Amino acid sequence: MAPRTGRTILIAAFFAALLVPVFATVLSPGFLPFIRKVLAGDHSMKIETELLRRATPLWKGGADFYNDLLFKLGISPNPDQLMMGRDGYMFLGNAHNKAYDEDLRRYDAPASDLEKWVDDLAGEQKYLSDRGICMFFIVAPSKGTIYFDKLGPVPPGFADTPTLFDRVLAIAEKRGVSILDVRSELIAARETADTYSPLNSHWTDYGGYVAWQKIASIVGGQIPGIRLAGTGGLAGIGRKDYGNEAADLLSLAEPNIWTYPIYKQPFPTYYVVGADGTQTPVPGGRRTEFKSLPVETSSPAAPNPQRVLVITDSMGAALSPYWTASFRHVKQVVNHVRPPKDPLHFEQTVDDYRPDIVFYVMVERYFAQPLRWKPGQS
Repeated sequence: MAPRTGRTILIAAFFAALLVPVFATVLSPGFLPFIRKVLAGDHSMKIETELLRRATPLWKGGADFYNDLLFKLGISPNPDQLMMGRDGYMFLGNAHNKAYDEDLRRYDAPASDLEKWVDDLAGEQKYLSDRGICMFFIVAPSKGTIYFDKLGPVPPGFADTPTLFDRVLAIAEKRGVSILDVRSELIAARETADTYSPLNSHWTDYGGYVAWQKIASIVGGQIPGIRLAGTGGLAGIGRKDYGNEAADLLSLAEPNIWTYPIYKQPFPTYYVVGADGTQTPVPGGRRTEFKSLPVETSSPAAPNPQRVLVITDSMGAALSPYWTASFRHVKQVVNHVRPPKDPLHFEQTVDDYRPDIVFYVMVERYFAQPLRWKPGQS
């Protein structure tokens, strides 16, 4: 009788423990705002549930423990957000523009979509060239392209399948449309240091430096006499715990080793120009973070007088120190592949700012998205 009673108590205690987070959630100060927002339809249920979870310490603590345990077992607690790869590497899941299917080369976009993509890019390049403006379209590779060996199991036959980027390049080359490809440089640089980190989908600052060497060589070949900052050798490569993207996407508190370049000469101070014309000094070499865009900067010590427009997504943050150190006038705006609430008006932005050079940075996985540009309607 005693053993049965003991089992009953344990089972009751187990189910009672399961109810504790529920009671904690209902008693949380964030519970009523959660109900109001869901009923009002301000955000999706998924987003509001995550916000409520983070506002409820007991629920958050339990979920964090569970996520960390799964990670240590080599399992992703939410593969739709981040997929588990090999050796502690994680990759964006399919909730992010079919990112993982693209990494595995399993997503087969219709040829007509890719043809349209190149048509739109060609239209933008022509719009600029008609006005005497140079354009450099830079594709920032997805981490799965550069760290293909760290992905999870790849279905048989897919490893030799062309990526969407490969297919777009083939179309662009036939039409004389210029796209800057830095994949081979980023793969080769892995022999020296990681160009992407285990728990972040973006290239590291060192990866950005590697990409910039290729970009600078192309730009220098097309614009005689230009002098670009950050080219040449480094004093060293630093490493720090930084940029754990899984902390936000999975509440996974793990160290993430991030590589960064140590320059032989520091970059000069630059200034962020406010809407009222005020100028705020910023230490040279500091990144312009994506969430702060649009940003306009002035760099009196920069060697080149050209006005530069940078159209970018979050991959441009690692390249931003080179724009601000190289050019006296720079405006950085969000690209229009996946527009924010206030989408970029390409033609209007170009005509208002009147740049001499346009750098367009786009992460590789956005080839699965339309460019969202129509002449005369941007």
